[in-house]
Amino acid sequence: MGIQVDWDNEAKTIMCYRFDEHWTWEEFEVARKWAIDWIDTIPHKVGVIVETPPDMVVPPNVLTHVRHMLRTKHPNTVVIAFVVTAPLLRTMIITLRSIAFHAP
Repeated sequence: MGIQVDWDNEAKTIMCYRFDEHWTWEEFEVARKWAIDWIDTIPHKVGVIVETPPDMVVPPNVLTHVRHMLRTKHPNTVVIAFVVTAPLLRTMIITLRSIAFHAP
C-alpha cells in the first residue's frame, strides 16, 4: 500500500501516517491530499504522527519533498511527531527539520 493515513483517535485531533518499507512520493502526495481534505472537515487543531518501519527505504529527493511538506503543512496542523527507529533516518529528519525553513 505504501502509506496509510487515518485518524488516530475518535476526537480527530491526531492524524497518523503509517509508512510501509517501500513507498513513492506519488503515494505520499495521495496520502497527504487525503489528510488535508480530512483536516479541512474539522474546526480544531490537529497533531500529526509519522510512523516509519525500521527498514524503510527513503525515495530520492527527500530534502526537496520534506522541505515542501513542512512549509505547506495544513494551517490547523500544530505539531508533527516522527516515530523513527532507524538511526540514519532519525538523523536525516533532525537535519532536515533544522534547515527546512532556512534554505531557499
